[in-house]
Amino acid sequence: MLCLYEANGTIYRGTGRTHHGQDFGSGILQSSNHGRSWHSTPLAFQHHEQKVVWDIEGNAQEILAITDTKIWKGTTNKNEKWNQIYTAPDENLRSIVYDARDDSHILVAGKELY
Repeated sequence: MLCLYEANGTIYRGTGRTHHGQDFGSGILQSSNHGRSWHSTPLAFQHHEQKVVWDIEGNAQEILAITDTKIWKGTTNKNEKWNQIYTAPDENLRSIVYDARDDSHILVAGKELY
């Protein structure tokens, strides 16, 4: 699974893959040199947590990332911070569309529309 988002000269990359029914991912990585090197962000997962970042969307100030059951909201400034803003009742979130003009309008797709 590869999902990328660019804001303010920084590329954000969601990590993860599914292999034989098991998910693996290390969270969100970032690069400020066009992808030549990558660094962890505060939204990092341990290997045993088995989380995949399925999609990333955002604007110049904020980024949304989606895992199977959670939506995370992060900032794109030097004091990068991530907060969980939603938990789904099941493990089927896959895609997110974010209206940068109004962050109260977020569409998330998976098994159902949330």
